[in-house]
Amino acid sequence: YGNVEAIFGNCFYKLCYGVDLNRNWPDEFGGPSTSSNLCSLVYPGEQAFDQLETKAVKEKVEALQKETSIDLFLTFHSYSQLFLTPYGYTGDKVPAEHEYHKAQ
Repeated sequence: YGNVEAIFGNCFYKLCYGVDLNRNWPDEFGGPSTSSNLCSLVYPGEQAFDQLETKAVKEKVEALQKETSIDLFLTFHSYSQLFLTPYGYTGDKVPAEHEYHKAQ
């Protein structure tokens, strides 16, 4: 498995592994913080939820929503030590009046 990128005038192929799972969600899919280069660290996949991991999380959250109310869903990972939100696809600051700043 993996993505294949043609190099040196299509004479050779470089096998590239993986998709950036943080960018495999529908919010701003394929937007400015991604790359269509199959070997890029920010390659989002062919479409949102086309990876088993993101699809499994999506299906679990949908199942939980049928049973209970979900106020917050948060995942952690260690690459770059960043806290990313849907606003993380640009360098813009979240507006001061945005719901992210309101305590429930």
